[in-house]
Amino acid sequence: MSEIATAVDFDRSYKALMGFAPYPWQRRLYDRMMADDWPAALDIPTGLGKTSVMAIWLLALANGAAVPRRLIYVVNRRTIVDQASEHARGVLSLLYQSGQRDEKPWATAQRIADLGLSDQPTLTDEHAPTLATLRDALAALSDDDTDVPLAISTLRGELADNGDWRRNPARPAIVVGTVDLLGSDLLFRGYRTAWRSRSFQAGLLGHDALIVHDEVHLTPPFQALLEWIVARQRKQQAALRPLRCMALSATSDAAPEAMGLTEADRAEPGVVRRLRAEKRLFLHETDKLVDAIVERALQYADQQVNVVVFVRSPDDAQKVEKKLRRELKPADRGRLALLTGTIRGQERDALLRETAMRYFLPKGDEDREDVEGAVYLVSTSAGEVGVDLDADHMVADLAPADSLVQRLGRVNRRGGEGRVADVHVYVDTSSKDKDPLAPARDATASLLRERQAGPETWVDASPEATRGWVNGETRTPVPEVLPLTEAGLDALSLTSIAGDDWPIVPNVSTLLHGLVEEDLPQTTVLWRREVELLHDAGVLDVATLRQVFRRYAPLSHERLTVPTHRLVEFLKERVKRRAKQGDEKLLHAAIVGQEATWLQLTAEAVQEDALAAALRHRTLVLPPTFGGLDAAGMLDATMEPPAEGSLDIADTGQRVRLQFPEDEVARLLVGAGEVPDKFGRLVLTIPLDEKQRVSLRFYREVERYDGDEGPPPTVDDHNERVRCLVVQYAEALELGDALTRALTDAAAAHDLGKRRQLWQSAAGHRKPGDAYAKPAPRSSLNWRDLQRYRHEFGSLLDTDASEDLTLHLIASHHGRARPHFPAGMFDPERAENAYPDPAALACRFARLQREHGHWGLAWLEALLRAADRAASSEVTAEEDSV
Repeated sequence: MSEIATAVDFDRSYKALMGFAPYPWQRRLYDRMMADDWPAALDIPTGLGKTSVMAIWLLALANGAAVPRRLIYVVNRRTIVDQASEHARGVLSLLYQSGQRDEKPWATAQRIADLGLSDQPTLTDEHAPTLATLRDALAALSDDDTDVPLAISTLRGELADNGDWRRNPARPAIVVGTVDLLGSDLLFRGYRTAWRSRSFQAGLLGHDALIVHDEVHLTPPFQALLEWIVARQRKQQAALRPLRCMALSATSDAAPEAMGLTEADRAEPGVVRRLRAEKRLFLHETDKLVDAIVERALQYADQQVNVVVFVRSPDDAQKVEKKLRRELKPADRGRLALLTGTIRGQERDALLRETAMRYFLPKGDEDREDVEGAVYLVSTSAGEVGVDLDADHMVADLAPADSLVQRLGRVNRRGGEGRVADVHVYVDTSSKDKDPLAPARDATASLLRERQAGPETWVDASPEATRGWVNGETRTPVPEVLPLTEAGLDALSLTSIAGDDWPIVPNVSTLLHGLVEEDLPQTTVLWRREVELLHDAGVLDVATLRQVFRRYAPLSHERLTVPTHRLVEFLKERVKRRAKQGDEKLLHAAIVGQEATWLQLTAEAVQEDALAAALRHRTLVLPPTFGGLDAAGMLDATMEPPAEGSLDIADTGQRVRLQFPEDEVARLLVGAGEVPDKFGRLVLTIPLDEKQRVSLRFYREVERYDGDEGPPPTVDDHNERVRCLVVQYAEALELGDALTRALTDAAAAHDLGKRRQLWQSAAGHRKPGDAYAKPAPRSSLNWRDLQRYRHEFGSLLDTDASEDLTLHLIASHHGRARPHFPAGMFDPERAENAYPDPAALACRFARLQREHGHWGLAWLEALLRAADRAASSEVTAEEDSV
């Protein structure tokens, strides 16, 4: 144990955060964190609180242990009910309330809503003093006056990032996200991150961070990548706060050095109850899988029980759900829920509030007496991990042993006296398809048969009994790992070079998932009226499309994320059905994002071989009249547009208006009525042909300096504000004199280039001698007037600093200079021979990456950029633009 003087009592604080006392293994993990003796992995059975790693890390951090400031909790992409985020939000709520005890009520409703804590429990008087001490200890770490000394953010395909984790690098933060979104950001190529911010997010994820990789058996290539990064940083002596990694597993297939349960742990009454929870597994064979599963599930229909049904494919899940729905009485259909990873956000949110699924969640049985008969949940692998489900019985198709163990963890989860779960697993004897999982399933079936004494007997499937089921033959095949090389990492870190200009950048998806089938890439789908009405108006230029969806980005409740190959098949089938119905109207869809484009919804267009590649990790916007969504929020090519309502559910009010000059009639794409004063207006004129022009008006909420509040800050004032924030971060992080000096010198000079009259005029400041850091009140930066001038380019010329790190931080504080500025950028007020040499910029960047490491340098850049953003109060996706 280290000699750290602890102010926060572990046992009392853990109970206050979690609601129960810690298990011995949790206390042991805390002691190891305090002693800087980290386990590489945790091998803990399902139901014994692996997500408590968050609370344990937080308590160690508060007590001065040498642990990172950010915990990055990585969940598998298939998880739909994010138990990790819910746990983190619960911790945040309790900490927030502990600082508001003198308020009556303890916080404003708006602040609670802003923090996303409306549904969280209230802090009790018993635990308030304990958590107030914890809160004060966390606040002291970052010297931050915010009312919450902990940031919580979620990065998943269907959820928007609130950005809290990026605002103050010294502030403790928990980030929950998927392998794809967090992994691509870690590799400097974030799927949903603008190029300007890629190094910023990579630095915060790859330095001074603990990555907790949950259910590591699902994505072994990503674990191999993390271990490579950790080992590489450990070799770099200059790495101030190197990345840490901890793998979590519940399948007994963890690394040999993993920390698991001891005999003392296994003797704990709570552990014994879970490890020996009685589950009787019956193995069956059938050549009619869906029918057999439905028939078995209906045998429980008249019993007061919860039954979970697991199947591998979303198609089978839909078939099972429809057959069960037909068999249940109309009045009883509220007893049935469907859970897959391919549900639209709005229906996913309703799933937890309005359907039978809530009865499978913690405390869900409190109102179970209101339902007569069995309650069913039909699920794919989305319910296998990351969800605290607890069913009485289970019916399922056969899966490899690692997946089967996860499923078993969702039935009779907590055990208890006299509670016995029946588990019926069906082997599909009709399948003739080539399936890479078939050998593992066959080996799993053989293992189960060996444990059966006869055809009518059952297999003990308690957590204690399943230890050892997972081995090289019975587990899901591990994809071939493609290792990251030094040259590949160098290429990834060159974020200011466009991908088309740098073709040797490694494939990020392959690095994260290995060499796998092409069904892995995902695509996000939503329905918006803009695409249809822009097409009808003849406005088909890509620039306009990009403008519209940059200002009105897809919202979480609109999004539906599906494997790309399934989306392509859906488009083909839906287009074919429309053609059979004689619907000859030409519809367009839009692929939006950094590289927006239009897609014709015709048979020829959707048959193109390149379509799948164009949709990988992108967002497809369909017109609402295309249809294709069922009542459960899943893609269904047989579904026509709804008779009432619309598939466009953005609900953002008036978004876009087209003004046609020939008749001066405005067509509203969405919404109507007066535009509220709080909205700003931007007008874009689009040429349709030589004689006709159409104006496209955007309505958006904007943050501008109000004229009543006086002019924006001067360049000198802004630089000083940023310098003060950098000093705050540096002191909180104990950076040392050399790095602190480099950062503060860069902060003091980072916006000197805005003093140019060229920049001031473009920002709406017309008087000679003006030197403001932001555009004039109710003005925006006029990019045409800037003539491609970049202020950080000018700052680099004007500073007296000479240190390499200081100069690089100035040059890169808006994402450029990695490794140089683009060709054609210039400063009209300086002689040509005064320009920085692009080769010198690139060489300096390379030297600094060797000295500080790829993620270490990005982290130092992030400290300045976070201070700049905080000083500017800019927190939107467009914050880097000025």
